[in-house]
Amino acid sequence: MAGMLVNFYLLKFATDVLLIAPAAIGSILLFLRVWDAVTDPAAGWLSDRTNTRFGRRRPWFIGSALPLGASIVMLWSPPAELEGTGLTVWIGVAILLFYTAYTTFRVPHMAMGAELSRGYHDRTRVFGIMQAVESLGMLGAAGVLVFLEQAEDPRAFARGLSLAIGGFATTLILLAAWKLRERTEFLGRGGQNPWKSFGDVLANPHSRILIGVFFLEQLGFAALVALMPYLSDYVLNTPGRTGV
Repeated sequence: MAGMLVNFYLLKFATDVLLIAPAAIGSILLFLRVWDAVTDPAAGWLSDRTNTRFGRRRPWFIGSALPLGASIVMLWSPPAELEGTGLTVWIGVAILLFYTAYTTFRVPHMAMGAELSRGYHDRTRVFGIMQAVESLGMLGAAGVLVFLEQAEDPRAFARGLSLAIGGFATTLILLAAWKLRERTEFLGRGGQNPWKSFGDVLANPHSRILIGVFFLEQLGFAALVALMPYLSDYVLNTPGRTGV
């Protein structure tokens, strides 16, 4: 839900509510997408090589929980007295913290899901249910967006929303770290050379097709959701209806 709100509405919120220059926030988001592409495989490689008595995935959960919650609050409720360059820098730092913390949780979390069982059907159930719950989060983000767009004071509404979502996200991640147990036989596994791992993937013609399709899918999706609020307000003349 937190991630989808960023995808759906952060650009519009930054330009129309916070009054940050579109070129500035667009450039920040472009840089952070590139940053995300670098940190995702790095987080996977580093968590593979983590070896503690708590496991190799759960320490990353614990380390990401508070920064992720804090970044959600920072993104949607910057100090009222900030404006101009100061506000742009604040949002830039908040987005950087959000994407970094999200990656340090999300990638080890996905990897741990694949390691909970050796059974094909078990893994299918785990990821099927995860996808269903993520879809509910996406619908929840769209529902919240209806109220955010129509709020008399969007900044005040976003502040309360960010506190709720940030606190809930931190609590759930810490709960996962406490309750989930890792399989000890997976400790010490993982590639020793990340560049060789990239080479192995790219050498497989089927992998290249999947990567290409995924790239096009993400490109279309990211462009669509970023432009939807502007399309609703300024082209279709249906302000406040992006969520619908």
